[in-house]
Amino acid sequence: MKPKRVIAGLIMMLFVPLIVFFVTLMNTNFGAISTYSASMLMSFALLPMLYWWMLGLVFTILVSGATSGVIADEVDKGTMLLLVSKPVSRVQIFLGKFLGVFAFGALMSFVGIFLGAWVAVMFTSGNIAHFFGMLPFLLFMFAYGLFVELIFLSISIALSSMMATGRKVLMACLGLVVLTFLVFFMIRRIAPGYYETYSLYWFDIGYHLGNILANAIQVWNILPASTLWQTSFDIYTSAFAGATTATIDTSQGIDLGGLPLAGYVAPVVSLLIWLLIAILLTLFGLYKLKRKEITN
Repeated sequence: MKPKRVIAGLIMMLFVPLIVFFVTLMNTNFGAISTYSASMLMSFALLPMLYWWMLGLVFTILVSGATSGVIADEVDKGTMLLLVSKPVSRVQIFLGKFLGVFAFGALMSFVGIFLGAWVAVMFTSGNIAHFFGMLPFLLFMFAYGLFVELIFLSISIALSSMMATGRKVLMACLGLVVLTFLVFFMIRRIAPGYYETYSLYWFDIGYHLGNILANAIQVWNILPASTLWQTSFDIYTSAFAGATTATIDTSQGIDLGGLPLAGYVAPVVSLLIWLLIAILLTLFGLYKLKRKEITN
């Protein structure tokens, strides 16, 4: 949690979402619409970049980087020997490091989400009521961020228990992040026919994350069904099916339509896939740490 690292991480998390937000809403007359509609439009504009960039590419890399060496590098440098020589079990060491990084990631995601929303509101409408109107959405996205952190932290700390050095762990985690948020994203956009014909969605862990999030938004009624956010969100996830003709409420600037979920995989199955990956890897990593020979 060095200040320079924290500040650099926050700048990386905020830079792209804020640019997209300002470009999307630059011509919006917030004085002509209700506070609720303004808050929803701002939430619509933030959601895709919160998913794909802030809590996606950048956040998962930050979490993986903070976790990669917590066990592997300590074993490699011999400092783990001091820990295991104390009356502390290896399970406690594992959980202690896990919770330490989790607290760091939770703080980063909280500050990133709420600071980003505050700046976005102040530099567009300047109406603090719009920020407060976004609070249910922001809290929901913070909870989603904790879920993402839990998944990637579990994977990275498990790999840190298995591999020899933090650098190898970080490279493996970066590969997972790229696969999740870039590789399948490109396959969906470039070759959608192959994606569906060969059922590649089963292996598309990015789609599964989007499927979980889109379903949760609908179940808890976090945002109204609207193609204004669903179509842009679908670019990064393919969570929704096709396009529909939007019915626009011109007085409020919000369409009254909505898209159904793509239905490639049931959301609960997507959730189970991610949980199984994280839980099984964590258990195996803990097993490897308990059996690892730690010497100078």
